[in-house]
Amino acid sequence: MTNLSDYPKQTFVRTFDIEAISIPIVYNKYGDHDPNGMLYVLKKDSERISRKARECFEMQPPQPYKEVQPLVIRANEGDEIRVNFYNSLGRRASLHVQGLRYDVLTSDGANVGYNPDTTTEDLISYVWYAEK
Repeated sequence: MTNLSDYPKQTFVRTFDIEAISIPIVYNKYGDHDPNGMLYVLKKDSERISRKARECFEMQPPQPYKEVQPLVIRANEGDEIRVNFYNSLGRRASLHVQGLRYDVLTSDGANVGYNPDTTTEDLISYVWYAEK
């Protein structure tokens, strides 16, 4: 007799297209800001967020834009997460994850020791596993 718990888990693959963009980041309604801010966004939202953030930055005083906030992606236990990382910063960048399993040679997001450089000037794909 086979128990239901003996069946192999089905792996669900979640794919995200993420882009690093340069935008001015306004911190509060008084206009405190960083004109050289950097933000990770879903690629499909990149143009809109960039345009709106710049419009708000041109106000007097500069105003924050509500979508300029930390990017959160979600997965369930057992999922495989694939991230296509697009870098529009004009310098090398990457993503690094904590608490998930990944191949240090391909998906670490670092340039360390003798491991291959997993930062990019344009596009790189990472694969992570949500085991717990």
